[in-house]
Amino acid sequence: MVEPMPEATRPRLVESDCEPSLPAFPHEDMKTTEIPKLISELFEMSKSYLEQEAVAPLRRTARFAGISLLGGFLFALGWLFLAVAGLRLIQTLLPDTPLWSVLAYVIGGLAALAGAVAVIWAANRSKASP
Repeated sequence: MVEPMPEATRPRLVESDCEPSLPAFPHEDMKTTEIPKLISELFEMSKSYLEQEAVAPLRRTARFAGISLLGGFLFALGWLFLAVAGLRLIQTLLPDTPLWSVLAYVIGGLAALAGAVAVIWAANRSKASP
């Protein structure tokens, strides 16, 4: 159990301790020429903070997104060229009649679709496995 402090050792407040040593308005002795300087400093600090915390990460994100979109576009273009080459190969292997030509387009389209599904499945499988 804690015993109360004896009356003689307790700190006493003196009237001078309660009086504030600062002026009532801390900025009353500030000159009017300092206010524009403070405002410009605040503006510059805010500007540099905004650039550091928002603009720079946004630029990095935009650069990453741009490179990703370019890579996706080039991948799709390469896949299209590969599908057309496969279609032309199938057309040269089959007889040269309209029915076989339609079958070549169907086989080429299904092969391109199967390849795309295989690539998407492989990409999602590698993300799921730890």
